[in-house]
Order: sequence, then structure tokens, then C-alpha cells
Amino acid sequence: MTSVYRRLQLRHWTMTLFIAWSVAVWLLFAWNLRQINGHVHDQAYREIQTAFAKGETLSHWAIAQGGIYIEVDKETRPDPYLAKLSDRDITTPDGRILTLVNPATLLKKYYKTGDPREVHGRLTSLAPLNRANRPDPWEKKALLELAKSRADEVSKTLQTDSGPILRVMKARWAEPSCLKCHAEQGVKPGDLIGGVSLSVPFDQAFAEAEHATLGIGYGLLWLFGLAGIQYGGRQLGVRIRERDVAYKELEAQDDRIKAIVQGSLDAIVTFDQERRITGWNPGAETLFGWKEEDIIGQELDSILGREGHPDTHRLLPEGFSKKHVEATATHREGRRFPVELSISPLDSEIGSHAAFIRDITARKAAAEKIERDYTSQQIIARLLELSMEPLDFPRKLDRSLDIILSTPWLSLQSKGGIFLASKDDELELVSHRGLLESVTSGCGRIAFGHCLCGRTAEARKVVFADCIDHRHDNFFPGMQPHGHYCLPILSGDSLLGVLTLYVDHGHTRSPEEERFLKAIAHTLGGIIQRYSTEEQLRRAAFYDDLTQLPNRALFMDRLAQAIGRHSRGKPFAVLYFDLERFKNINDSLGHTAGDEVLRSVAERLSECVRPGDTVSRLGGDEFTVLLEALGSAEGAFAIANRIHQALAKPFLVRGHEVFTTASIGVALAHEEHRDVSDLLREADTAMYQAKQFGSGQTAIFDETMHGRALARLTLESELRRAAERSEFEVYFQPILATQDERLQGFEALIRWRHPERGLVSPAEFIPVAEETGLIHDIGRHVLEQACRQAAQWRKRSPHRSKPYVSVNLSAVQFAQMDLLEQVEGALRRAGLPGNCLALEITESVLMEGSHHVRKTLEALRKLGVRLYIDDFGTGYSSLSYLHEFPFDALKIDRRFTSNLLQGDEHRGIVEAVLAIARHLRMTVIAEGVEEIEQLQLLRRFGCEYVQGFYFSRPIPSEQTAEWLERTSCQPHPFRSHPAAR
Repeated sequence: MTSVYRRLQLRHWTMTLFIAWSVAVWLLFAWNLRQINGHVHDQAYREIQTAFAKGETLSHWAIAQGGIYIEVDKETRPDPYLAKLSDRDITTPDGRILTLVNPATLLKKYYKTGDPREVHGRLTSLAPLNRANRPDPWEKKALLELAKSRADEVSKTLQTDSGPILRVMKARWAEPSCLKCHAEQGVKPGDLIGGVSLSVPFDQAFAEAEHATLGIGYGLLWLFGLAGIQYGGRQLGVRIRERDVAYKELEAQDDRIKAIVQGSLDAIVTFDQERRITGWNPGAETLFGWKEEDIIGQELDSILGREGHPDTHRLLPEGFSKKHVEATATHREGRRFPVELSISPLDSEIGSHAAFIRDITARKAAAEKIERDYTSQQIIARLLELSMEPLDFPRKLDRSLDIILSTPWLSLQSKGGIFLASKDDELELVSHRGLLESVTSGCGRIAFGHCLCGRTAEARKVVFADCIDHRHDNFFPGMQPHGHYCLPILSGDSLLGVLTLYVDHGHTRSPEEERFLKAIAHTLGGIIQRYSTEEQLRRAAFYDDLTQLPNRALFMDRLAQAIGRHSRGKPFAVLYFDLERFKNINDSLGHTAGDEVLRSVAERLSECVRPGDTVSRLGGDEFTVLLEALGSAEGAFAIANRIHQALAKPFLVRGHEVFTTASIGVALAHEEHRDVSDLLREADTAMYQAKQFGSGQTAIFDETMHGRALARLTLESELRRAAERSEFEVYFQPILATQDERLQGFEALIRWRHPERGLVSPAEFIPVAEETGLIHDIGRHVLEQACRQAAQWRKRSPHRSKPYVSVNLSAVQFAQMDLLEQVEGALRRAGLPGNCLALEITESVLMEGSHHVRKTLEALRKLGVRLYIDDFGTGYSSLSYLHEFPFDALKIDRRFTSNLLQGDEHRGIVEAVLAIARHLRMTVIAEGVEEIEQLQLLRRFGCEYVQGFYFSRPIPSEQTAEWLERTSCQPHPFRSHPAAR
């Protein structure tokens, strides 16, 4: 209703303003019209005055001149009304007649000469001499008024058909000169004899223009005023509506504020400058327990006393708006509790304030818990950091106990201890703080199940007692009553120890502190477990896990220390050896059996050395012994002999007696030794020298060995470059039939053409190539070249029997997993049939593993490749191997061939080999035939094929063409294979 009423009022006042404005504009317009009309009237009046003045001037001038005469003519006749004047007419000497002009006529002519739109005038009188000068009604009225009022003039505005005019009547008073004509009328000087009637039209065009301009201007002004009133009314209406909206929003906001205040969970209390409570919301009722009607008018101190916050009174006059302080409030029941208080001024003039009060009991409790949790986490973090510090273990435990006892929120008495569990179910006190000597001595070792700590270890659960006094079983002299915590230190299911802590007498434990102490015990478990793990890792880092002997790292460290002591005059020696034929034990009985042998060897070696010496396992079957404080080389040899004797005894492994020996290399320390690697290298070199002497020998290092080792190293380096530079060449030695010396084939032999040394013997570089693995590349090169060369021989002799080629395979080559692929690929790339290739294999290959050897040999036979046993009789010969594996031929070693002429026993060996071959249906090839007598004996013994210097040294591939041309080839020398026939 209020807003509707205001809108009706607005319309009423808008209409009132509209009417007032219209009246004001109309009045102003009328006043301006009057002003314009007055201006036009004044202008017309001035024109009359000007014209009258000119006429009077002309009249007075004519009278002063005695009158004006003009020549009489047809148009100008003498004035009859002046006939009475004797001087009316005069004749000039030249006979012209002049007549006097009547002043009235003169004025009439004067006014007729002007613009009819300007001033018009004439003389008139109430009793005119000339009837033409009789007055009109207005003039008569004006003359009568002049005669009556004796005024000089009378004026009036008259409306005519042509528009408004201004008429003025100027009085003419009789003068002496006037009596000439009017004396007969009884006129006296000073009488009114008539008047000059003047009239002039108003400037209508000007007036109309002014009126139009004025009308337009005031019309626009009126319209603008109306528009302004309308705009103002609308704006005022908008403002009124906006104000109404604002009022509504304020009312709604006030309602919201009231709702917020009433619904606020916080207490909102208003009070005046005398601190009397004036407002109280439901939140305050809930917080303080007072009803609003009971608390209104009471002082604020009844709920917030001075002791609650001493600064409240000082801050209130200043007003602590936007300030939050903590205070202590009082409940109606007298209970005090912490609150957060904020006071804001409401009305500064009357000093009213509003206090916003919130109960922070829960928050304070949460803050205290956060503080406790933070402190707990800091303590655990410090313990974790301590576990990483490089301290010895007892000191770590002491520091850990100090950190635990510094927990501020626990009721600890700065007393406690750490026990470690032993394997015999006992606890040992290893760290303690604040304990009486009687306690530390009486509780140095505690059996599981005894006392609180022992029961904790046995049950592996937390044990708590709130009162330990003289009634306790283990109450030692001088001990004060106290509470007690015992916590097991666990790692998984394993008990590592017990943490014991003294607390205040009568202490009540809480789940929170028990959780914290369990976390502490768990962290201690991590420290203890870490120490145990580090000890294990330390032992694993420096001791061999299998034999428990010092490993390479520890041995090298002790060796470096020995070198340092040797510089101060303390000699020592190093023994280096490995177990011979240990691989056979692993392969035949398994690696587990091999491990048992290594453990047994370690035990025997430890019994052979003196206290202070170091026996070490470097890895695999390699061992070293560091002999310190050695008097002479004889002492080293004595210990080496003890080792030989200890290893000579059989090892019983899984019901089998196993034998092994060792070749021992000895390196004596001397002043030039500065690096441990030098000593080990010398001992290793000596060991290989001992192996040259035979099984179970000892050799001491000297500079000659070093030279040989250096030469061997140089040869290895040059050998690697030789493979890169293609310095290897393949030579071929003919194989001939013994009876008719016909060519059967060639044996491919590797030669190294050294750029400085020339041709290097295979006996010199093949062992090095086998050790370094270069034999694989060299063997593939020989195989590829031999197959290609054999293919070329077949192309050159298409109509004759083709020679075959024989290639040697070492044991290292034969062990390659891709040997079959290498052979098959070489044959395929060369386009050579398999039966044109023979592979020579030593007896040692057959001893390495029968299953793998059999599988590889059978696969090669399926390719058609022929298989020879090379150097038969020089290795571990076994007739069972010959019978078991599919070989085609035996090759008698050159040593047996060269000894044929030395005696019957040597001839018997060759005859025996030939007999075995015939029994096994195998062909025999004798190597190393250099004399005719040797050839004759082999013919007599029935040896089928031979090769040697007697026929030809190994030749390059280019020279094999001569052999093909001059010697006809026989069929392939293998009776036992169908493809050979």
C-alpha cells in the first residue's frame, strides 16, 4: 500500500507541476507580448514626436521669414481664407504674382510628402476656417480634452482595418501671429485655436515576427518543460521504485540477519557502554545456559569475568573490531570453558557493542592433539634420522632412549631402558637412563617370563602397571613408587627386545599414548633390525657366503694393509691357486656337490695356515692365502706343501670319493710393490707356471715369468689386431694314399702373417686365442675359406674325383651353441656337399659331456660331414668313447710317427692304434711323415693315408692347383660311409 500511495502522490505532483509550468509559461509569454507591444508603441510615438518637431520647425521658420510665397499658376491659386490679408498677394518686378501659403496648407503638404506608412498629420480645430479642417470624432474628443485639461497633447491607440495606429493630438495655442486670421473668431493669445493631429501605423511586421518568435520560443520552452517534468517524474518514479526495492532488500536483509543471529551456533551478545547486556541470541542461551529474560540487563562480567581476559576492559573503549581474543567464559552452572571473542561497535554515539563468542573447547583439544601428534612425529622422525647416522650401535641406542624420554606430553620420569633379546630366551640390558645401580645390576639379564619385562618378552604384548612399590617382586633398594610400561620390540614375528619406561605413580594410560609407544617400539625395532641387516651386509660384503672365508674385497683390503706394513720391514707372501678338474666334479655330480667340496677345501685350508694369515676365496674355485710376518720363501713353500697334503686326501661327497689338486703360485713381497694388483698378478703368473710343471706343483714368481707373461699379453693384443687387419691366412697340407701316394684331400691350417715377425707358429698363438675367445672368429674364418677353396677345386676338376678338405675344431669351438649353424652356413654359401668336408676333433672334446657331444656329432653326420679324431693317443683316450661316438677316421699324432724308427715299443703303439681302427671299421691317417723309412713302415702296417713334410709342407691356396694338375685324386678315403663309394 505504501508504494502504491507513493506512486499516486507522484502522479498528483506531476500534474500539479504540469499546470504550474503551463501557467507560468503563459504569464511570461503575455508579459513579453506586452513588452513587445509597448516597444512598438514607443517607437511609433517617437516617430510622431520627430515628425511633429520637424513640422513645428518648418512652421516657425516660415513665420519667422514673414511667410512663404509661391508663384501663382494654374495649380496654385491664392488661398481664399487669407483674402483678408493685405499682403496675401504680391507682384514681383518682373511681373510674376506670388501668393502667401497658408501655414495649415504648408503643414498639410509637408505631411503628404512622407511615406503613407509613416507619420501622417494635419491641422484641425473645433471652429476651423476651412471646413476641410473639421475634426473627426476622435480629433474632436481630443481637442475638447485638451481644452479642458490644458495639456499639450493627447494620444491613443486605435484599431483600424489596416492595423493598429497611434494617434496624437498636439495642442496649438494662439500666438500673436495667429490673430491675423483668427481675431474675428474672438481668439485671444493663449487660447486653444486647434491642434495638430498626428497618426502613425504600428510596425505590424515587426510585431508579428516578434510575436511568432516569442510564441515558438515559449512553445518550445513549454514543451521542454513538460518533457523535463515527465522525465523527472519518471526518474523520480524509478528512484522511488529503487528505494522501495532497497527498502525491501533492507527488510529482507534485516530478516536474514535476524535469522542468522537467531540461528547462529555462536553466541551473539549485545551490550551498552556500561557493559549491560542488551541482546541475547539462542546460541548464547545454549552456550551459557541463561534464558534471554534472565540475562538482559546483567553485566557482561557475569559471563566474561575480568579474570577471563584482563585486557577486555582496556580494549572495549577502543573497540576491538576485527580482533579475536581468547578468554575464559562462565556457564550458568559455574563451569568455566575457553571461548574465542570478537567485539565490534554497533553505535559509536551511544557506545553499544556486539560480542561474538564461540566455544573453542573442542578446537583447543584438537590443537593439543595436533601438537602431541606433531611432537610424536618429530620424535619418530628424529629416531629415523638417528638410524641413518654413522654411530656405533650402543651409542645409537643411548641416543634413541634420550629422545624417547624427552617426550613432553608423557608423564615420564626420565627413566627407562632398552633390552635386547638373545637366542637363549634372555633379555640383556644394553641401554638405560636414570636407573639405580641396583636396578641395572639386578636386571642386567632377565629370563623370559620373569618380572614385567620378561613377561612382555614371553607374551610379546604391552604390559602396564600403574603402581610399582615395595609390594612388587623386584622392588630394588632406593626405588621410588612409580608406574611402568614394558613394550615388546618386534620385527614381524621376531622379538628383538623390550623397551621399559617409568611413568608417574598412579598414571592412567590412554589408547593414544599406547599407540605412540608402540610406534616408538616399532621404530626401535627398525633401528635394531637395520643394525642386524647392516652386520649381515657387512659380512656379505667381506666374506664369502658359501665358505665363510674372506672374499676378494676383504682380501684386497688386508693385502693393501700388508703392503703398508711391509714398508716398515714386515715381509709377507701371497699364494694363488685354483682347484684342478673342479669343473668335472660339478658336471658329473652337480653344483651342490661342488659347493660341498669348496666348503671342505675352505676348512682344510684354514687348518693349514697360521693365526693371523688370511685364507680367501676370490670366486669360483680360486683361492688366495696372505702369509704375514714371513721369515723367508721356505716358510711360504712349507705352507704350500701343507696345502698340497691337505688337498691330496679324498673328499667324500654323496657317497663318492672325489680327488682334486692345486697348482700354487707364490709371490713374495718386495719394496717395489705398491699396488695389490701387482702382487696378485705375479701370484697368478706363478700359478700358471706351476701348471706347466704338472699337477700339484708350486712355483715362485720371478722376473722371467713376468717377461713371459708380458710377452703373452703383447701376443694377445697383437692377435686381436691381427683379426681386425685380416693377417690370418689359410694354408693347405696334402693328404695322400699310403700305397700309391695319390692325392685324397687337404688339411686346412691357419697361419698368422705378422707384419714384423713374419709367419707365427699356430702352437704359439692358438692357445692364447682359445683363452681369449678369439678362436671363434679365427675358426669361422678357416671354415669359410676351406669350404670356398674346396668348392673351387671341384669346379677346376669337373671330370675327376674331387679332393676333400679337413678342418680342425678345438674344444672351445666345439662347445659353441651355434656350431651346427656355422658349418651348415659355410657349406651353403660355398655350394659344397657335406661329404667334401671333414672336421677334426680332439679326444678332450669327448670327455666334456657325452650327451651334448653325441647330439652335436649326430647332427653333423646328418649334414654328411666326416668326423676325425685328431691327435689320437695324446689325450684321455677311451675305447668306449670310440665305440660310442660316430667317428670315421683316426689321426695318429706326429709324435708317434716320428718315434717309429726309435724302437719296437713305439712301433707297437702305432700297430695297436691301427688294429683298434680296423676293429672299429675306421680309417687311419698318420701325421708328421718326414722320412721314407717312416712311410715304408706305415705301408707295411697297413695305414691307409699319410701327410707330412716328406710330401709337402702346408702351402698357400694358390699352389694347390699344381697338386690338382699333377696328381689324380682317388675316391674319398672312407670305406665306412656309403656316400664315399
